[in-house]
Amino acid sequence: MGTTYRIGRFTVAPLVRALFRVRVFDAARIPEEGAVILAGSHRSNLESVVLPLVTRRQVNFMAKREFFDYRPAAILFRHLGAFPVARGEPDRHALSRAVEVLAAGAVLGIYPEGTRRSGDKIADLHRGTSWLSAKAGVPIVPVGIGGSEGVQPKGSKTVRLVPVTLQCGPPVPPPSSPARVDLEEHTELVRAALQDVFDRACSRS
Repeated sequence: MGTTYRIGRFTVAPLVRALFRVRVFDAARIPEEGAVILAGSHRSNLESVVLPLVTRRQVNFMAKREFFDYRPAAILFRHLGAFPVARGEPDRHALSRAVEVLAAGAVLGIYPEGTRRSGDKIADLHRGTSWLSAKAGVPIVPVGIGGSEGVQPKGSKTVRLVPVTLQCGPPVPPPSSPARVDLEEHTELVRAALQDVFDRACSRS
C-alpha cells in the first residue's frame, strides 16, 4: 500500500465513515490476498471514496480521463493508484494498465456501467470488465452502493450528508474464454449480480 493511500486511510476514511454513516455488509467476500476486481454500482462521484471502505487493501481505480486534466489532481490520483481511462471508446492503454494491476495480485476498482447513472436499474454494462476478468483469470466481486445518489446526483454540485450502505456479493468467477459470446453471457451474470447487491444496499440505506 502506497504512503499517500495509507495516509488517506487513516485520515479521510474515518471522516467519510462518520459523515455518511457508512455501513458495509459481507466484506468477508473480498479475498484478503490475490487479484480481484471490485465492480461497483455508479450513481455519484462519492463512490470512489466509499468503495475502498469494503477492504483493508488498496483499491486501484480506473478513473475517467477528465479527472487527470488538472496536474495537481492527476499527481494525487496517481499516488492513490488510480489511472485514466477514456470513456466511450476502446482504451487499450487503460486496459493494459488494468491487466498489470491484476497481474501484480492487486485490487482493481471499476464501474461496469461506464458512467454515473440514475435510478434503480443496472443496465448496459460494458464488456470490458468481463474481458479483464477473463484475461487475468480473476473473479469479480459486485458491490452495490445504496444512498449515494442522494449524496450528489449526476449534474449536482451540492453534497448532502445522507447514509450510504455498501453490500458485497459473492465473487463471480471469470468467463471460460475471452470470446465475444462468452463475454456477453458473463456480462449478463455480472449485471444480475450487481443488480442484486444494489437492490439490497438501497433497501438498507
